Amino acid sequence: MGLLVLRVVVMQLKKLTNDFHLYEAFKVEIQNRIDAEQRTVNTATETTAIFRSQGAIKALTRLLQLREELEGRKNGA
Repeated sequence: MGLLVLRVVVMQLKKLTNDFHLYEAFKVEIQNRIDAEQRTVNTATETTAIFRSQGAIKALTRLLQLREELEGRKNGA
């Protein structure tokens, strides 16, 4: 991504993370999806389904850490 596009995306994401109620609702939704994927991992019998759900859990977990990641960018980390 170009630097300008990245800055625009970061600014849009900051709107989400700076709105307490919106961000809390976002986190609840993400956690619900993680829980659903975890149930899939626990009941799946095919390895492809397990791997797919594990990948989804990893991606969703990163979304839960969105605020910290954005703050790290702001602080130069």
